[in-house]
Amino acid sequence: MDERPAKLYYTFEMFAEDVELIANTVRRREQERALRFRQIYTPFNGGAVLAACLAYRLSDPEQDGHKVKIMRDTPSSFDPEILVVDDIADTGKTLQDFHGLGFYIATIFKHPQSSFEPSLWVRAKGDAWVEFWWEAQDLLINHQRI
Repeated sequence: MDERPAKLYYTFEMFAEDVELIANTVRRREQERALRFRQIYTPFNGGAVLAACLAYRLSDPEQDGHKVKIMRDTPSSFDPEILVVDDIADTGKTLQDFHGLGFYIATIFKHPQSSFEPSLWVRAKGDAWVEFWWEAQDLLINHQRI
């Protein structure tokens, strides 16, 4: 009997669709509050790929010079121009403090056990382990030096 937890393979195609959905929803949020996000914070490593893609999607340097940057340091207080992102709100422990401070938080997945509801989440997460396309072992290639 195989007792390994079930896996959900989260593909690049799923990710691309979700990034577009999150970016469009965030843009609507920006229009509603007449204030754009200038920076994105993510607790590394989980949200790093999402943060990078959203920074590109939310920037518009050619039209109005707006550029969204990824923060390196954890914000110490609330700033309405900081978007907080992560891959999963599972237990909620990682993002709980940001939620308590009032940050707008976007995640790809949300588990029902999460201690809070992100401002925006795309997919419900069950108990299956999520294997993201950027973590997939078959993508890791052994390079030999010549």
